Amino acid sequence: MVPFSISREKRALKVKVAAEDLVKPGTTLVMKVTADRKGRALVFAVDEGILRVAGYRTPDPLSHFLHKRALGVRTSQILDLILPELAKLHEAAATGGDAEEAAIGANLNPFRRKRDKPVVFWSGLVDVGPQATELSYEVPDSFNGTLRVMAVAGSDLAMGAFDKKTVVRGDFVISPNAPTFAAPGDEIDVSVGLANNVVGSGKKAKPKLSLTASKNLEILGPREVELPIGEMREGSATFRVRARPEPGSASLRFEARLGDKEGHLTATLSVRPPAPFATTVQAGYLKNGDTKLLVSRSLFAEHRTLEAGIAAVPLSLAHGLATYLAAFPHACTEQLVSMAAPAVALGKRPEFGFDKAKAEATVSNLVDVLRSCQNEEGGFGLWTANPKSAIVPSVWALHLLIEARERGHAVPAELVKNGMRFLKGLASATPDNLADARGRAHALYVLARNGVRVGQHAASLQHWLEANLGKTWREDLASAYLGASYAIIKQDALAAEIAAATRLGGKHQPDYAYYYDAFAHDAQVLLLLARHFPKRTAGLGKEDLDGIVSSISGGSYNSFSSALGILALEAFATVAAEPGAAMRTVHQVVKGNKEPLALSGGLLPRAAFSYLASALVFGSRGDYGSYWSMTQSGFDVEAPKKPMSKKVEIRRELVDDDDKPVGKVALGDEVGVRIRVRALEEYLSNVAIVDLLPAGFEVVMQARAPEAVENESSADETESEESQEEQGDSEGQEGEGETAESEPEAEGSAPGARAFFGELR
Repeated sequence: MVPFSISREKRALKVKVAAEDLVKPGTTLVMKVTADRKGRALVFAVDEGILRVAGYRTPDPLSHFLHKRALGVRTSQILDLILPELAKLHEAAATGGDAEEAAIGANLNPFRRKRDKPVVFWSGLVDVGPQATELSYEVPDSFNGTLRVMAVAGSDLAMGAFDKKTVVRGDFVISPNAPTFAAPGDEIDVSVGLANNVVGSGKKAKPKLSLTASKNLEILGPREVELPIGEMREGSATFRVRARPEPGSASLRFEARLGDKEGHLTATLSVRPPAPFATTVQAGYLKNGDTKLLVSRSLFAEHRTLEAGIAAVPLSLAHGLATYLAAFPHACTEQLVSMAAPAVALGKRPEFGFDKAKAEATVSNLVDVLRSCQNEEGGFGLWTANPKSAIVPSVWALHLLIEARERGHAVPAELVKNGMRFLKGLASATPDNLADARGRAHALYVLARNGVRVGQHAASLQHWLEANLGKTWREDLASAYLGASYAIIKQDALAAEIAAATRLGGKHQPDYAYYYDAFAHDAQVLLLLARHFPKRTAGLGKEDLDGIVSSISGGSYNSFSSALGILALEAFATVAAEPGAAMRTVHQVVKGNKEPLALSGGLLPRAAFSYLASALVFGSRGDYGSYWSMTQSGFDVEAPKKPMSKKVEIRRELVDDDDKPVGKVALGDEVGVRIRVRALEEYLSNVAIVDLLPAGFEVVMQARAPEAVENESSADETESEESQEEQGDSEGQEGEGETAESEPEAEGSAPGARAFFGELR
């Protein structure tokens, strides 16, 4: 046996990159690439610190392809082809919209700061040879360190690699310590470290450090200081700044000078509004007169929507509800389905901003989400595909899928088929109470819409209602769904009898564990009447719709009722009598002057009004009335000056490890955020709380050990002492609103069955 080796000379392409060994931050690094023969190369330069953390080695193609080989085993797996990637599931959880709207909807800060440029250069493929090819890279002014310059080259018969190091060091190294975000009025002490690298400056050098701020930051105190920092020594200074009420990316530019030597660095932060994004809708009915409405909110220009509309049909009220749903900040199954409802119902009405492509994309995204949430029995979990199906969200999801399919959208047959299996099991069960019967009646209706025979189950449910509730069940939503089911299966006599007794505008005790209140009732009743009892619908007047109008104007709407309200108003607009002519106007009051707004044409006239307007005046002249609405959506300039308690009372405290309130903390301290929530009037089963993160704080994603807390009554105070049940994806985002959302143990559970917990530390 004789050992031998093979020369790689013919296969080695000798590539070199000539670059300076020392450059300053903010300057241009010139790289000249040569090779001993013609070929193509990739040249890249990366921060050496990042490469060390990642354990990255400069590529060596010759060693890779021409290394000594031994017998071995190579394995592979197909698990990734079976289980979907988690990132893909997160992508599917969004029902459409651009990045900024998605940030608003997730309670994230849309006023992002401009981040430092990454310390990386990538040339792409370049031709190389004996003649030098020149490349250049502008080194970020924020970087001091070492760059590894690498090149990998190849030709038809050879390949090679090269690396070298270039030190980036300025005359000064500036290291500011500033928060990533602030709210208007926040005062911040920004500490700055300064290293003097000026060769020959001596031990008694006194460089000057100055600060310049962007327009949304105000400097309090001196703008320039002189620091006694000797050669190769470090010192520090502190500047105080205050955030102005101008949201957006803010910058702090630090400059150090000593003689003819200087250095600079820019730090950025986000100035975010002091309050979360919110949408308010006010609406009403007007006939032969004027009504004046004060503009109550002052909003930042960014992401601001100010619209007014007046029309003969109540469908104009859907504008405000659609705006509300477009930026809804939570994402359980019901909420995701409800957020897609405007695209389904209004996709063919361009006055609402939808076109065919946008509506189809929204429905497609919804289908992806529902696929990930559907369990083995065909229902949907409230958040994921857990074994326990959420009854109302499951029925609602399948209802909207049927609506989407009938409007021409692509809905997978398998998704609906599995869902029908769940609905059949639900419809055949005996109800426990009226709310339970209401859900089963809704399930029967969706089954009937899908062509399933439900006559036997409908008769059984009606018998149970009559035996247990007498005549009072005729006033409930269960009656309307049962009557609509009879209409679908052509039992006209029973359907007509129930429809004649169905009324809108009554008083209904809220039951949010079952997503039920007066607005949800009236919206679903109107939807069923418009779709299945057009003659009965034609007789509806203004008084019948007063409940819906007052619910919208009073802010008594949520994602579920808003989505159903849009479906109902759209269905009503298709069957209602042709509205009569009337003179309809909208004026805005700006600095005491009354100015007319130019309303758009069509069935639903609307117009944007000025942010300077203090009031709007709606006018309607003629024998036919009009429905008016005003929508204000955006970030408020000022946070509420007085505490507000309406049905819910919230208190927040910063506490130490002993649960004692603290008013002052040192940099680096860890504090708890204790949120106390109390229902003032009635038991609330689904509550979402958004708490804006204060400037200078970061969330520690770590939960305390669970503690048992018992509610003695519906108005008892529950204290946040456990980890959040639901929390948005906060990593990598700045100035976010942290969200905690409670969920009942089971639909219809008794008050106190499960307390709300949500602690941020």
